[in-house]
Amino acid sequence: MGLLTFSIGPGVCLGDAGSSRSAGNYFNNTFVDGIHNFDMAIGFRHILQNGFSYKADFEYGNYSGSDKNTNLEYRNFSNISNVIEFSGKGEYSYYWGRRYARNRPHSIYGFAGVGVLNSFTKYTGSPQLFDEEHSPIFAAFIPYGIGYQYQLTPEFTIGAEFGGQYALSDFVDGFHSIRWSRSNDILGNLKFTIAYKIF
Repeated sequence: MGLLTFSIGPGVCLGDAGSSRSAGNYFNNTFVDGIHNFDMAIGFRHILQNGFSYKADFEYGNYSGSDKNTNLEYRNFSNISNVIEFSGKGEYSYYWGRRYARNRPHSIYGFAGVGVLNSFTKYTGSPQLFDEEHSPIFAAFIPYGIGYQYQLTPEFTIGAEFGGQYALSDFVDGFHSIRWSRSNDILGNLKFTIAYKIF
């Protein structure tokens, strides 16, 4: 079975701007103060036998970060990153319930895969504090996450998906600091999904 998919929802970039020992600062600087933080995707999903499927996604995300209201506010780092991604994923689903003669309408699934991204960043701050600045950048990433789907009709399915993309780069947000950076950048998102059966 093949499906066309569309998803959209809020997102966050766990990068250098806004980094703080208080995890709540990520919430304050993105979901509250920010108006840019979202991710959307279109894709194709092919369902195989025994709960397995594979999926190809083309995604666009817009992420912002800021040192405002963190313990690093004096750096005055901030960024807005436009990220384009392409990925391939393998999925495994568990189905239950009964709505139609042959289908179980509820499913939960986990996924993982590989992908590439291109990030274009605008940023401000104190240049003397930056160790390196790079934009645009290309990087590989590892997508992973979990989701839930409900089959409304034989053709349409809706659901939600929580996932992350671990980038093999620390420049998704445009900069890297040896003094403050402890890991590569991670993108996270919570997307609402809709799928349409095409065969």
